[in-house]
Amino acid sequence: MLSACSSGHLTLTPALPFCNLKLKSPKPFDRAYPTELRSIGDHVRKRRLDLGLLQREVALQIGVDETTVFNWEAGTATPSLRALPAVIRFLGYDPPRIPDAADWGGLVRYLRQRHGLSMDALAELLSVDPTTVRGWEQGEHKPQPRLYARLVEVLGLPAATADAGAAFGERFRTARLRVGVTERELAKRIGVAQQVVLDWETGKRTPTLSDGVPHQKTSSRGIGSGTESPG
Repeated sequence: MLSACSSGHLTLTPALPFCNLKLKSPKPFDRAYPTELRSIGDHVRKRRLDLGLLQREVALQIGVDETTVFNWEAGTATPSLRALPAVIRFLGYDPPRIPDAADWGGLVRYLRQRHGLSMDALAELLSVDPTTVRGWEQGEHKPQPRLYARLVEVLGLPAATADAGAAFGERFRTARLRVGVTERELAKRIGVAQQVVLDWETGKRTPTLSDGVPHQKTSSRGIGSGTESPG
C-alpha cells in the first residue's frame, strides 16, 4: 500500500494499520491530594486543589494567614472556633460527623463549635455560668426547660431528641422541654398535681381518665396547645 508524504508526493512507504492508533492510560494520581479525608485539614486541601487555589488564596478567603492553612493541611493544627464557620463556608459542607441525638452533650458541643462559640461565649448568650455549659456537654445534667428552649433557638438544637419508639415518659418530658415549661407549670395547665406529671415522666404511671384529664391532652401535640383544664 502506498502513502502520501506531507508534500503531496506518493512514497513507497507502506501505510501501517496502526498509524492512527492513540494510546490511552489512566491519568496518574495527583500525589498532592490526601489519600484519606481524616481531618478538616485534609478536607481543606482537597477542596483547595479541586478549585486550583494556592494556600495563600484560601487563607484570604477564610481570613487567616497562609501558615495557618499550611498547618491545617499538614495536620499539625486544627481550625480554631473562630475560624471554623469560615472553613465550613469554604468547603461548602460540614465535615465532622454529627453526634447521635442520644449523645445530648456531644450534640450541644458539636453545634456550639459549628457556630464558632466558646463555652464562655455560649454561657454569656444564655446568661449562665460556663461551668453549666461544661456540665451539659459532659452529660452531667440537662438544662432547665427555658434554657433548653433557648438552646434550640441559639444553636439549632433539635427540639425533639427522643426516639419515636421511646417510652411514653421520655417522649412526654421531651415535649415539655420543647415548649419550655416546668413540671409545675404543666401540671397547673393540665389540671393535675405536680407529682402526677413527675410520675408520668419517670415511667411510674401513664395518663388515664382517673387522673381527671383525657389522655390526648397529655400527648406531645397537646402540651403546648393551651387548652383549658377541666373543671
